[in-house]
Amino acid sequence: MYTTPANNAFLTAIYVVIVPFVVWLFFHQRPEPKSYLAILICMVGMAFLTNVVGHGLTLHLGDLLTILSAFFYALQIVYFGMSATQSNPWTLAFLLGLTQGVLGGAWSLLFERGSYASVNWQAGLVPVIILGLASSFGAQTLQVLGQRFTDPTPAGLILMLESVFGSVFSVAFGFEPFTYNLLVGGALIIVALLIMQVGLRRLWRVRRHAE
Repeated sequence: MYTTPANNAFLTAIYVVIVPFVVWLFFHQRPEPKSYLAILICMVGMAFLTNVVGHGLTLHLGDLLTILSAFFYALQIVYFGMSATQSNPWTLAFLLGLTQGVLGGAWSLLFERGSYASVNWQAGLVPVIILGLASSFGAQTLQVLGQRFTDPTPAGLILMLESVFGSVFSVAFGFEPFTYNLLVGGALIIVALLIMQVGLRRLWRVRRHAE
């Protein structure tokens, strides 16, 4: 309500910057040196993807709320990374979904009940089920399971692909044209992921050994 979609998308992505410092602060695990390079490239990619480089970035009230949201999302990623290896991930995913469903339902009954009469339930029910079960609960469950096998910092970078996939599907379904910003931004985010996942020192040793 209080910012632009481009600002919101770009500022949401700063969780990828916050994650390694949360891990460092609470768990005393210093980020790998390559993390800083990967995060920088990733943020530049998001700047292209959201076209912030073209329109500029002006902060509003909504931007500050988005930054606060990104901070809590970073905490969630770190928590998943630390708790998923110590507890049953299926139990954690179920309890998360139950909590979100109960509190979300209570919020809706308290503050949105007045708009129920104007809702086209027949048209909206199927999309809501798809978004709620597949895109939200299903994706969150996969995230909890996946974070058993990776650290929070690379997990945050992998989750940045959400923006890339969103843009690709938008182009594929004809909602927006394929642009230079999409190509450059998506490529930079993928490069950042490769930097995090590939052992650069190992590649350098292999190359030197081959020579």
